Amino acid sequence: NKKTINHNIHNYNQIIRSFSNKKKNIIILDINKKLKKISPKKICLPYPDEVHINYKGAKIYSDIMFKTIKKIIQ
Repeated sequence: NKKTINHNIHNYNQIIRSFSNKKKNIIILDINKKLKKISPKKICLPYPDEVHINYKGAKIYSDIMFKTIKKIIQ
């Protein structure tokens, strides 16, 4: 579709938010919002990949998810 990965992800996320707003039992963890202040170069694999997360990125993701899930189940 000749769009960037981020543009496609943004569109996909909008669809998910729209759907979840109609349901009361769905919780959205917006990981992109939580990562806005972190440079992709710090958390993604180097060129030529530059898309998938590296070890540090995986640690950051898991910490964010853990904190969110912990809040939900307490």
